[in-house]
Amino acid sequence: MPTQSAPTFVDSASGPGRRLGFSRVIPIAMVAIGVMVLMSSPGLAAQTDQPAPAGEAREKSTSEEAEAVAQEGTADTKDSATSAGEEKTDKKPVKAYYKKGLHITTGDGTFAATINWRAQLRLTDLSSSDLVGEEDGVEEEAGFLIRRARFKLKGHAYRTWLKYYLEYGIAGNILLTWQFDVQPLDQIGMRVGQWKVLYNRERVDSSGKQQFVDRSIVNNPFTVDRQQGLSAQGHLFEGTRGDSRYALGVYTGTGRGGDLDGDRRPMYVGRWQWNFLKRDLAFSQSDTKPHEKAAASFALAAASNVSAYTRFSSSGGGQLAGFSDGVTGQYKLQQWVAEYAHQFKGFSFQGEYHEKRVDDRVNNQITDLRGFYAQVGYFFHEAFPSFPRPLEFALRVAQVDSDGAVDFPADREATLGMNWFFSGHSNKLTADFSRLESSGEFGTEDNGWRARLQWDITF
Repeated sequence: MPTQSAPTFVDSASGPGRRLGFSRVIPIAMVAIGVMVLMSSPGLAAQTDQPAPAGEAREKSTSEEAEAVAQEGTADTKDSATSAGEEKTDKKPVKAYYKKGLHITTGDGTFAATINWRAQLRLTDLSSSDLVGEEDGVEEEAGFLIRRARFKLKGHAYRTWLKYYLEYGIAGNILLTWQFDVQPLDQIGMRVGQWKVLYNRERVDSSGKQQFVDRSIVNNPFTVDRQQGLSAQGHLFEGTRGDSRYALGVYTGTGRGGDLDGDRRPMYVGRWQWNFLKRDLAFSQSDTKPHEKAAASFALAAASNVSAYTRFSSSGGGQLAGFSDGVTGQYKLQQWVAEYAHQFKGFSFQGEYHEKRVDDRVNNQITDLRGFYAQVGYFFHEAFPSFPRPLEFALRVAQVDSDGAVDFPADREATLGMNWFFSGHSNKLTADFSRLESSGEFGTEDNGWRARLQWDITF
């Protein structure tokens, strides 16, 4: 499969003409964030904490006034005893500690940061060098590979609900994620920056929290991946039968590091997730900390976009097999996904069904793609205590096919996997064995097997 070039970051100061027109939205959003921070009232800040009863608040106010008077007297006494030239300080010390990452926080908790490093060291064997194509923008090859090496920084500033997250790919020397979340209330918030769009679970699940060595064959043709943009999102009716999460966003639609396509049309994405068992299910595969009460979710999402690209990855925009390099506004993409996920007492299941229409508006051709995957995993120690607790077995099947003008390959996958969790997803060893089949272009067949062994470490 030919490798497509990815759009690069273009600074507004160096790009020609109105190259970064869409990026004007981001400064406006950042100004809005600043205004919200500066104008946030004590009432709003208190709304994020547990409010005290009125009587208790009055008692607290009275006691605080008395304490202030006492402290003032004490301070006056200390001032008289303080020698000239000495300065007092009420600054609280900065704390630093390690717990699954390096944590740094101010004494009052106003600012906080967590630093992580992650690496995936992979050994792959293939029965044919042409058996598989790209996964997340990287051509899969036999041999040893540092598949991913990442630096992560996350935390909050000024308010606990003003959060930031940055992820840098050391192996590829690329800025993957930079996002700011303004979430004063669980029910509604805003995100601005560049991140993995909340579209489908398999892609949003971190590559470090997968059940297999990597994602299924469905990921490459259907993910909308990382985009720059702005979204509204929230958690509604928490703890009830209506417990739901939603996300509505507008994005550049040209992939990581890309500005709007030349015809200035953005990508639109919407997602609704129903946690019908009243419990939220995190974006993480394998039930590593067995749920004593079942957690499950059902979700629907849809996306629409017009650009020069037919697919996206961490490398940016590119083309699906069989599609030629596009020009401005050539390809109109309309797609949707339905997904289900479930975890309970060491058992986990998740699956997705995708449909995607690629409308080539230059050549007047339409191609429809369909795909699904389903995977199940289990820690047999939960049923048979003699089994090692850290050992998980998993099975995945997946398929992609198409109808229409372009002869897109029909691919099939069956994968058996095993995980040994030394410390959850933070330190694990994964092995999987796959049977892969592809119709190839022009009716050719390319079938074979793939074996992979990977150590995934985060600290």
